[in-house]
Amino acid sequence: MNLRVPHIGPWFRRFAALGLLGVGGAVLTGCDRHGEDEVRAALERWFYLGDATYFASNSTCTAAMYKAQSFDVKSSLRTENSVEAAIYGYKQSGTFALQRAGITPDQAFLDAMNADRPLGVLIQAAGLEGKNCMDETITSAFHYALSNPEGVIVFDKDLGALIMLDPRTRLVIFASGGA
Repeated sequence: MNLRVPHIGPWFRRFAALGLLGVGGAVLTGCDRHGEDEVRAALERWFYLGDATYFASNSTCTAAMYKAQSFDVKSSLRTENSVEAAIYGYKQSGTFALQRAGITPDQAFLDAMNADRPLGVLIQAAGLEGKNCMDETITSAFHYALSNPEGVIVFDKDLGALIMLDPRTRLVIFASGGA
């Protein structure tokens, strides 16, 4: 018994396959890495946030920037003053947090990379790939925060995010991307 329908040829099968790919692509592109409310809620655990000045997310990256209401972090975020202690904290809680006078977040990242390569790669991926969701303004603020020797650098494993508090500009910057 032949169940082949003669008027449905290879062109129809190709058309149907393309249609399924298109629907699948539309579903995938509709998914953001993080939602705006999710990012704000996560950051409010650790920082005193004001208004959001920037938010963008797609399936591969998220970038956000908030005004900081305080130079201080909340007590729920345990910041360390040495890379070794911050790495130990990361291994215990999944959060790397460092604030040490005279050490920029950029230098803290390099020190973390040298001390714990897998952690350093995660921090690097979050920052570099998170930049794909940034416009010129947040990119400039991101680079400025990296160079502030009074800044706070945080990496959260669950969010896959690099977060910085820049006391000079009173901004909290969030970047996420990668694995």
